[in-house]
Amino acid sequence: MDIKSFRTRITISIIFAIIIPILVGLHFLLKKNEYDLIALFLYNISANSFIPFPHEPVIIYYGKLFSPLTISILCGLATCISALIDIFVLGTFLNHERVLDFKANNKIYKIVEHYFNQTPFLTMAFAAFLPVPFYPFRVLGIASGYSKWKYVLSIFMGRVPRYYVLAWVGNNFFIETRYLIILFIILIIPPIIKIAYSKFFSKASKKMWIRW
Repeated sequence: MDIKSFRTRITISIIFAIIIPILVGLHFLLKKNEYDLIALFLYNISANSFIPFPHEPVIIYYGKLFSPLTISILCGLATCISALIDIFVLGTFLNHERVLDFKANNKIYKIVEHYFNQTPFLTMAFAAFLPVPFYPFRVLGIASGYSKWKYVLSIFMGRVPRYYVLAWVGNNFFIETRYLIILFIILIIPPIIKIAYSKFFSKASKKMWIRW
C-alpha cells in the first residue's frame, strides 16, 4: 500500500474517532434516553481507538443506569471493533519498509518482542485489565505478528472484567455526576497536552531541518 492510501486510512480512522464522541454528546444534550446503550457502544469504540477519550468515568456513570454485566459485555464487544481498527490501520503502518527494517535491526525491540512472545495472550489480557498505558501493548501485539483473532479475544477477555468493576462501582456507590465530569477532564488533559506537544515539536523540527 502506498503512503497516500495509508494516510487516507489514518484520516478516516481519526475522523471516525472524533465524530462519534460528538454524536454521543449531542445525544445527551437531546436526552434521547432510549438510545443510551447505543451511545455507550459507539463511545467505547472511540475511547479505545487513536483518540484517547477516557472510558472510566463514562462507564461508572452508566453503572448507575444499567447492570454491570450488560455494560461490561456491551463495552467488550465495542472494544473488539476497536481492536479490528487497530489491525486495519496499525497493521498497514507496521508493514512499511522502514518499520520492518527497525524491527529487524533494533536490539531493544527484539528483546521486548521475545519476552512478549512467551505469553502473548496473558500479557495482552492482563494489560487490558490493569490501569496501565495499554496502547504500547496493542502496537506490540500487532507488530509481533500475533494471531489476529487471539489479539481481539485477549483484549476482550481483559477489558470485560475491567468494565464490570467500573460499572459495579457506579452501581453500588453514589458518585455525583459532576465528580465524574471532573474525573473525565483530569484524565483527558494529559493525552491532549501530549498530542499538542508532539505536533508542535514535529513542526518545529521540520522548520529547523528546512533552515539547516
